[in-house]
Amino acid sequence: MHYFLSFLKFKRINIFLFSFAVLCIVFYFVYNTQSNISSRIIKQNSTKSISHVEEIDEEGHNTIKKVSTLAFLAKEYLYTVQKGDSIIKMLSEIGFSSVDVFTISSQINQLYDISTIYIGQQIKFAFHSNDGSQIKVGELPDNFSMYIENTIIDGILDGKNHSYDLKLLKQSINSKSKLVKGFFKGSLYNSAMSQGASAGIIMSYMNLFSNTINFKKDVKAESEFKILFDFQENSERKKISNENILYAYLSTNNKKYEIYQYKDNKGKISYYYNDGNNIKSSLLRKPIKKARISSGFGMRFHPILKCKKMHKGVDYAAIKGTPILAAGDGVVQMIRYGPSYGRYLAIKHNHRYSTLYAHLSKFKPGIKQGGYVKQGRVIGYVGSSGNSTGSHLHYEIRKYGKPINPSKVKALISHPLEGNNLIAFNHQKKKINSTLYQENKIMFTRNNTNKK
Repeated sequence: MHYFLSFLKFKRINIFLFSFAVLCIVFYFVYNTQSNISSRIIKQNSTKSISHVEEIDEEGHNTIKKVSTLAFLAKEYLYTVQKGDSIIKMLSEIGFSSVDVFTISSQINQLYDISTIYIGQQIKFAFHSNDGSQIKVGELPDNFSMYIENTIIDGILDGKNHSYDLKLLKQSINSKSKLVKGFFKGSLYNSAMSQGASAGIIMSYMNLFSNTINFKKDVKAESEFKILFDFQENSERKKISNENILYAYLSTNNKKYEIYQYKDNKGKISYYYNDGNNIKSSLLRKPIKKARISSGFGMRFHPILKCKKMHKGVDYAAIKGTPILAAGDGVVQMIRYGPSYGRYLAIKHNHRYSTLYAHLSKFKPGIKQGGYVKQGRVIGYVGSSGNSTGSHLHYEIRKYGKPINPSKVKALISHPLEGNNLIAFNHQKKKINSTLYQENKIMFTRNNTNKK
């Protein structure tokens, strides 16, 4: 009996200890859960308190006043759109109640296509009370305004219906132009940036000359540049359109290049040199008239060597003596006779592209190695010199010295402006030159004023 009573006592103690342990575990779990929730709430509230700031100006000193609580709405909020954002989320973060958020967002959606808003876009919200007092969170301001680029969504509070009478307004848009010019000192980027050009405009400028100029090798110190570009501003002097180059100028190695913007009747923008030649199409597709393609680019069975061999160009069959034209402006790289190509010459057009013309019967008098030729100038005549079975022109386009398929450089090859397009281009060029003159005049006046 004694042992039995001792066993029961021991069992009761173990049950007590077990229950106590379980209670401790439950208490520990609940305590930590509440602590985590509290810390998250504190973190969220502190983040919102810091993010909502109000600019004040006292006695000419600009300061930033941090709002410690979300008791009042700020007069203005500048919101940068992030991935997954919506009007509901924006209004909620600003401090509107869930009921008001739903009502206002529904009205905005009826007035404006929200799907056009993009990530990174800045949207300004402005609020105002009739008596100038602070607006408590949860209350609706007397005036509500939302600025999206050149559009304003503006409304006055209807106290009876507790909602806004929202209207869609358009801000006044002003077209602006700006001229940036100077000389290369170290690099184009630093030189142009110091004169007020943006990084985007500098890259666009370099792209315009990319087929002609190697900025690392061809451009030397004191080379001159000019960039005329336009953009649009709203009534708050905020840019609402990308900067667009109207005119680009470069003077280097005793050569001058002028590029003008041309907008066709469909609104498509492209760029041309002063004479109407496309900057992206400095080579003729076909450097010979009255000829047909007799052999294309690629592997073929050679008619003389009787084996398969890579054909590095295009053959144009034509009558002996047919004039051959320079495919583009450039310098005659070589002019000679070889056992395979016969009489041939090569022209270097820029740091990327060169062309080769083979099997000529004779060269045009005056064409010499190192000489400069213009696009369309006669450089020689069709023949059958070298390894040839009949009179034809063998024509190659080379990129960085390697032959490429002419049919795959369509972006490079097209015709210059002609007819009505050329007339329209010259008219637009005249307007650009007028803007260029005015901007030069403004710049000259500003520089003289600063010197004084």
